[in-house]
Amino acid sequence: MKRLFAVAAALGVLVLAAAVLWAVPARDFLFIPNKASPLAGYVQVQGAHPRGSGDVYFVDVFVRRTTLLEQWFPFTRPSGSTLVPESVYLPKGTSEQQSVQQTEEEIKRSELVAPVVALRALGYHVVAKPLGALVTAVASGAPATGKLEPDDVIVAVDGKTVRTPAELRAAITTRKPGATVRLTVRRGSETLHLRLGTIPAPDNPKRPIVGIEVDQAADIKLPRKISIDLGPVRGPSAGLPFGGLKQKTIGARRSGVDVFLVPAGENYAEARQNAGGLRIVPVDSFQQALHYLTTNRLKC
Repeated sequence: MKRLFAVAAALGVLVLAAAVLWAVPARDFLFIPNKASPLAGYVQVQGAHPRGSGDVYFVDVFVRRTTLLEQWFPFTRPSGSTLVPESVYLPKGTSEQQSVQQTEEEIKRSELVAPVVALRALGYHVVAKPLGALVTAVASGAPATGKLEPDDVIVAVDGKTVRTPAELRAAITTRKPGATVRLTVRRGSETLHLRLGTIPAPDNPKRPIVGIEVDQAADIKLPRKISIDLGPVRGPSAGLPFGGLKQKTIGARRSGVDVFLVPAGENYAEARQNAGGLRIVPVDSFQQALHYLTTNRLKC
């Protein structure tokens, strides 16, 4: 009886230890496959009349911290997952919260840009007036930290108007690292005038930077109303995927889709390795992807 009690106690300790290891997050991240989802219901187009059968799907990946149990015992990780070191997933000087915020902004911009690309491909005239350089991320410890914020729009450098990210970079690189720049920034309804120092770029010590990532800010006018809302999906790659290709290929395969379009090159090679019979098609652009979908008869 005492022996049985001892065995039961030992098993209880092991179960409790495993529960603790499962509950405690570790340092690195897991990329986990998620099934592809049909876009129907996520995209609303004014006056649209869908024709034919079949559907277009988007793919995404679950990303979360590993647990100590998964970190130490790989066999406990979800099927098809990949362990990604924190140093790879989070750029230097970027916190997890900043990364989440950045990917949320990326999907918002994708939802705004996608209608422009689609309508122009259909021959519609779409007006997209450049307004400046949109701040999408601020590096920790950089001159911009505490001064610039995501969603700020930089419209001038030293009083000279800038309408694109390229014009902003050109204006800043006219000086040496360590020099000060004066930025005119629109934040909501406010206009701010900020003075920022510069530091050497990590890839080029002679190039000055303030420590931000930028995208194009534009005033977009569509000829018809289009609404896209992918809910909790974050990041820019739900369309033609270029991150987490292994997991996205597995997710597409598990969803039973007929064909999976991916960017050509290394992305295509990785998708092929995990296709398991799924047809993988490499494309170099949206136009090429559209041409393939409109000229090939797929099983529905």
